[in-house]
Amino acid sequence: MKKLINIFTSIALLCALALTLTVTTFAATPAVADGARTSVRAEEFQSSFFPEKLPANPLTGGAFLSVLLYAANNDLTEVVIPYTIPYQNGMKEQITEALKTALNDSYRFPEYCNYLRKISYSTVVNEGGFSIVLNLAAHDGNTAEMIERRHQANAKAVEIYSGLCRSGAITDGMSQKEIAEVLVKWVVDNTTYVDDGTRIGHTAYGVFFNKIGVCDGYTSALNLLLRQAGINCQGRKGRVGGVCHEWTIAVLDGDVVNIDATTCESNFDRYFAISDNAIAKTHIW
Repeated sequence: MKKLINIFTSIALLCALALTLTVTTFAATPAVADGARTSVRAEEFQSSFFPEKLPANPLTGGAFLSVLLYAANNDLTEVVIPYTIPYQNGMKEQITEALKTALNDSYRFPEYCNYLRKISYSTVVNEGGFSIVLNLAAHDGNTAEMIERRHQANAKAVEIYSGLCRSGAITDGMSQKEIAEVLVKWVVDNTTYVDDGTRIGHTAYGVFFNKIGVCDGYTSALNLLLRQAGINCQGRKGRVGGVCHEWTIAVLDGDVVNIDATTCESNFDRYFAISDNAIAKTHIW
């Protein structure tokens, strides 16, 4: 229990989770409100969520999340988004709020979106409408290096999963829950919870190559491995003990369950493949 408390204390020190949008100015994303949790149905998960093209005239958080996923999938650091509607009063505020929502919602996909979380945009108005130029960069280090780390982490997930299959740890006939248990235990056994003060600790790369990470690093690594098994999953951002936290929700054998890889190290049975009602005893979202 002491170890678990120390983990959550450490999480408090990095509660920012690097949610940064560089426009003019705006307030930080509000903390998750008590009692604000929502459930996710199995049919809401998508095995393929990268859009093939940019959405038309994005003005909502959901539309801009598609923009961020499109950029991540195509290694873009600049995205020019043309609008075919006139630029009206209040649109700057609307776009800024929508981008804030998209950045917050992108924690559903930390394995792809956590590498470039420093975002800015500019607006160009013309007679036929307007365009915004969205720029994505790394918080620390070289942006190109962070993109390369994302590629390396994706490739490493393939290597790790293949190795577990060759070793017999994962075999044909295993249920998705049994496979997920193997993958969570791999993450727990090969990772030490350490905040090294860099963005790398928030990524799957930090877990796979440096053997250290924080909550969204654990979640990112696990999500990549689960996807190798064809298991639909996403990140869930919330709070534990009043501090920011992230864990995985996945569809295992048809059931939507929560997996908190960070805390599985201290109490595996309590935080592996449990229902919303069960995890709500300690987690808020």
